[in-house]
Amino acid sequence: MPFYCRRWLLSFLSTARPEEALVFTSIRTGVAPVKRIALAVIGVVTVAAVVTAVFLFRDSKPVLFVRRAWSRDRHCSLARVSNAIDGRENTWERIDEVAETFTVQQSEGAYDLVEAPQGRFWIPTRNQQVLAEILVGQ
Repeated sequence: MPFYCRRWLLSFLSTARPEEALVFTSIRTGVAPVKRIALAVIGVVTVAAVVTAVFLFRDSKPVLFVRRAWSRDRHCSLARVSNAIDGRENTWERIDEVAETFTVQQSEGAYDLVEAPQGRFWIPTRNQQVLAEILVGQ
């Protein structure tokens, strides 16, 4: 420790209150043991609160944003991550809307000819939700 720091520390300790002196006398070992325990308890409680909040609110926008931003590609901007989360909420509603517009024109064995606003498609029987999901994805 440089000389001027020692001199400042000694002058501070001589003018400090006794409880402050207790903290600064253990300057080499860090914080006083009682304060270490308090900091450890606060840290454990904080970590437990964060873990609980992430579990309880795992589908909320902020948690989804953090999860997606953490695992994103370096070419993907944070704005794109935010837009993807907003678009995710409306996707299932759009899939249902598109699936309701389908009409089965013809059936042959395990396949149906489905008329959709985007055109006609041969799909496996009872697979209209998959087709709606593909069309919404485009």
